[in-house]
Amino acid sequence: MTESFPHFPAEDFQIPENRLASLLLMAVGICIVFTVILAIWILIWLASASFAHAHDMDHPERTPWMAALQNGAGVLCCDITDNNVVKDVMWDTFRDQEGVAHYEIFIENGWVQVPDSVVVKDPNKFGISLAWVYHSDGIVHVRCFLPASGM
Repeated sequence: MTESFPHFPAEDFQIPENRLASLLLMAVGICIVFTVILAIWILIWLASASFAHAHDMDHPERTPWMAALQNGAGVLCCDITDNNVVKDVMWDTFRDQEGVAHYEIFIENGWVQVPDSVVVKDPNKFGISLAWVYHSDGIVHVRCFLPASGM
């Protein structure tokens, strides 16, 4: 004799449409929340990787030195609340048509020439190169540039 399995109507195993819609909406909502949280985390991580406070919170004794830095024109580079400094910026030198050497920095996917008047002449107590930048009309400008120490 062949055993037969009991037959249950398919409608007994279906989730009611309103319940299915609720579950689907909940799953979509969870995915959206997760995606937003991940995107925010990535943006914060990327921002902290390149732009940061110039002041070393592990070495508060450097704060007065950082606050007093001036470029070659006598303009203060930053204050305690400044957050437009790029740490360990990639830089190079180039020679103009007269053979005079000048700095340039790589920032925001391109090389930007550093005017001689914004180069900080003081010794670098921080060690790594620092650039204070600002934007005007969609163009990156350098307010101050402090080459890495020993350079």
